[in-house]
Amino acid sequence: MLDLLIYLRQARYRPEIERIFPESEYHVSIASDMEQVVQRCQEDLYDLTLVWAEGYDEIADFLTVLSIHKFDYLPVIAVLHSAEEVPAVLTLPIADFVVLPVSRVEFFAKIQHVLQDLDIQSTVLEGMNWQGSLQEYNLVDLIQMVESGQKDAILLMQYGDKQGELLFRQGKLIRAKYQNLTAQAAVFKLGFWSQGNFQIKFSRLPSVEVQIKESNQEVLIQLIQKLAEQEQLMEELPSYFDEIVVNPLVQPNHLTPIQQRIWEFATHPTTIFELLISLPEEDRDLLKALKEMMEKRWIGRRQDIEKLVIEAERKSSLSKLFSSISSIFKRRAVVQYEEMMTEEAEIEMRIPRLLVKRRYLSKADRLLLSRAFQTGQSSAKR
Repeated sequence: MLDLLIYLRQARYRPEIERIFPESEYHVSIASDMEQVVQRCQEDLYDLTLVWAEGYDEIADFLTVLSIHKFDYLPVIAVLHSAEEVPAVLTLPIADFVVLPVSRVEFFAKIQHVLQDLDIQSTVLEGMNWQGSLQEYNLVDLIQMVESGQKDAILLMQYGDKQGELLFRQGKLIRAKYQNLTAQAAVFKLGFWSQGNFQIKFSRLPSVEVQIKESNQEVLIQLIQKLAEQEQLMEELPSYFDEIVVNPLVQPNHLTPIQQRIWEFATHPTTIFELLISLPEEDRDLLKALKEMMEKRWIGRRQDIEKLVIEAERKSSLSKLFSSISSIFKRRAVVQYEEMMTEEAEIEMRIPRLLVKRRYLSKADRLLLSRAFQTGQSSAKR
């Protein structure tokens, strides 16, 4: 069964397309805009693409988008609604064209002719171009497969907008590139990919400098050793596709440069797979740094971090509630004390008091009292 992607903006042609292609021979996906085209190509593998009932400008835009996103290896057939557009369209890098209306026999003959010219077989190793899913074939498998062919080849590995490229001369791996990495560093970075697509193009290579002088077997032995070390580290970490995120409740100090890059990358939920394919450091060093950060709870599984945040927010809310209640009671106690003191002062003012005015004796009175006292003493002696 062949997988076709059809770029169709005019909905009136959809019923006709659904009638044309037999389900037993073709699996057809339809994209109505460029964003869907890119998404479909990232998610699935296609043998052929068709631009349906569009003019020169739209076809050129379609080809440009494929090129920007590294899907320009896909052959394109332009389905035209006017023969007048043929001369202009033929200046574009398309595989073939069809002018509507056309008979089913001629239409399918065009498709088969393009496929035969390009020797495309989807996910089956029976042609001069191989393509498939990295879930089925990893890099170790692919290097051995190309080596067995003993031909010049380009191996493309793609996941989303990220792409790696490996060059082979007569089956021998001579160059590799991924982002800013080259040679073995790029090979080791691509080695663990278990998601995405691959395509192998067999064609004569131009004269290029050999970066990788080791034999394929030597490269594979090193790659397998690194993958084994990586799997050991992964035993104590979440899976490659579990989401992780930084813990917003902590602010770690003294981060190493690698840990700082991990921290910045994981400020938004991501996966370990995305982390490894995005950062340039060796995967082993990244995993060791990540393991230490997770042990210190600086980073964790997204669901675990979300639970911690929810619990912290709940405790904070309770603390604020208790603080508010406590302040209310304190204010009430102050008011009650002030009221009590005021009441006591009022009561104290209402209590009756007896004031005894002290008599003041003049000097003459004190003299008389003194004489009387002396006279009394004299009488007592006699």
